[in-house]
Amino acid sequence: MKHKIKNNIYNIRTRIPEKLVLFVNFIAVVALLLSNIAGTISPDRLWFLAFLGLAHIPLLLINILFIFLWVFMLRKWVLGSLLAVLVSWGHIGAHFRFRSNEAEVLSSDTLKIMSFNVRLFDLYQWKTNQKYKTRSRIFRMIKEQNPDLMCFQEYYSNPEKGFDVRDTMNHLDLLNYNFVASFKSLEGLKEWGMAIFCRYPMFNKQRVPFANSINNYFQYADFRKGNDTIRVFNIHFESLHFGQEDYLFMNDIGNQYTEKENIIEKGQRIFMKIGNAFTRRAEQVETVRRYVASSPYPVVLCGDFNDTPASFVYNRLTSELKDSFCECGSGLSGTYPNLFFPMRIDYILHSIDSFRAFRYNVINEDLSDHLPITATLVRNH
Repeated sequence: MKHKIKNNIYNIRTRIPEKLVLFVNFIAVVALLLSNIAGTISPDRLWFLAFLGLAHIPLLLINILFIFLWVFMLRKWVLGSLLAVLVSWGHIGAHFRFRSNEAEVLSSDTLKIMSFNVRLFDLYQWKTNQKYKTRSRIFRMIKEQNPDLMCFQEYYSNPEKGFDVRDTMNHLDLLNYNFVASFKSLEGLKEWGMAIFCRYPMFNKQRVPFANSINNYFQYADFRKGNDTIRVFNIHFESLHFGQEDYLFMNDIGNQYTEKENIIEKGQRIFMKIGNAFTRRAEQVETVRRYVASSPYPVVLCGDFNDTPASFVYNRLTSELKDSFCECGSGLSGTYPNLFFPMRIDYILHSIDSFRAFRYNVINEDLSDHLPITATLVRNH
């Protein structure tokens, strides 16, 4: 039996071009190791590292597959991927966490937060042809979750056309205090941009533009809960700005009829857009950090970062703030499920010494191109 197994392994070895596989494995090992440092180096200096950070989890999985391959083939080359995975293991916690029991919290001094990129409340009916159906489902979901604080990205409201978010929230007796910060006001009372809704009165409301972007900015406001004053930031970092043509090209890239010249030209354009977005976000995060550092109050920060936990943006912010997912989340908890691998690009962060997260959830409802997230914090006294 042992002799037969050895013969089978030998036959597989002779059929597989081992030197080619070893070369691909070497590339995968180097790429994974470089992806580990992507979050520490600004894309302004080495932009290609940001691409590797984006692919951190797929690169990790590829190296795990190589480990199984070399073990099966009884080859010493297993050590390369094995060492790369071991070195990367300390970064896994920001991407994946095993389920743990929720901590028991006796205090009533808690704050439930929701963050959601609502994609204009399905204004152009991406999700359904039935007008307003997705919007109704979004409001129903918010009512069921019953947060104390709600941060919207890609917010839209148009009272003149019968879609007044403030009025709907008031009617449902949800969050009666709000701060809408529009990047674009068209005719009438139409609002586009971001919004914060809160159970408690807000003051000192500010909209802060990014110097390197027309449409991206952030907002913050203060509110009082009991004896505490808390500052909430709502962020939407630079998007990739892919057009319909870009998405059609990526979906068609495997088609055998796709012209080679077309692939090169459009591929270069897509890489330029991604690289430009990485560079802009690196500048934008420094602005946010300055405002967070100067806050006289404990901070809660929500937003769509358009970047993964292996990114420079995430690492800069979590050097000052705590990621709620890393405290009590579980699984991969991807918030952008529309790619070949679900990515976590939406976050709820908080001041390290002021709060502790004891409950974190991704709401798995198909309401937007993002999934809503919630975190419940308890005050540290």
